[in-house]
Amino acid sequence: MTPAFDGLCNFREVGGVRPGVLYRSEELSRLSAADGERLRGLGIRVICDLRSDRERAKRPARLGADSGIRIVPVALQDDAAQRVIRNQLLGCLYGRAGGERYRGIVHEYYRQMAFERGERIGAVLRVLGREENLPAVIHCTAGKDRTGVVAALVQLLAGVGYGTVMDDYLRTNECMVGRFAKFAGVMRVMTGFRFSRAQLVVMASAQAEYLDVLCGGLVERYGSIDGYLREGCGVEAEVLAGLRGRMVE
Repeated sequence: MTPAFDGLCNFREVGGVRPGVLYRSEELSRLSAADGERLRGLGIRVICDLRSDRERAKRPARLGADSGIRIVPVALQDDAAQRVIRNQLLGCLYGRAGGERYRGIVHEYYRQMAFERGERIGAVLRVLGREENLPAVIHCTAGKDRTGVVAALVQLLAGVGYGTVMDDYLRTNECMVGRFAKFAGVMRVMTGFRFSRAQLVVMASAQAEYLDVLCGGLVERYGSIDGYLREGCGVEAEVLAGLRGRMVE
């Protein structure tokens, strides 16, 4: 069973894969000393940090020097791309575009990750495909979008049913309900009450349509998720076979 953490609310096992092998999380800058012990208790060997260089420097993981856990940075978006997306999303909140434009920007964010940063996704899968790197944690800032995409790809590669993949993706909304409510309360005031609290929570949340559109686009272009991982991410067939074998229950 995954332990409860003092500083994390969105740390959990990736659903549907072999237990105790792969975990997903929000950023690890809030770890307490006891949380570090909890990570070590899970046997974590590697942490794949999907954030940009600036994000990592601003909020580094709070791991002791003697943790024995190796951090592997693989930025799915560089600093400039992250800044553009962030400014566009804030523009929707402060401007007149509203929620519909917000959704379009998130769809574009997912598309960029998958179709323009495939080699970086491939780099993450190569790390996870090495037995000596497991158990591992993948994380970004909230553990929602970048982490959600990588986790879903690993699950689909392992043959996890799409319903389970979606449930796991949307579980972030349950884990982050308090954080999203706090975000909505602050942003409602800062944006002059342009949006309701409920609208802001929806904007902050994982939405099924984001993953549906992304996965549908990958299958349409590459024929299958395996085809995408081979052709779009450049991951060798033997690496995918090894990763699949390590993730299957």
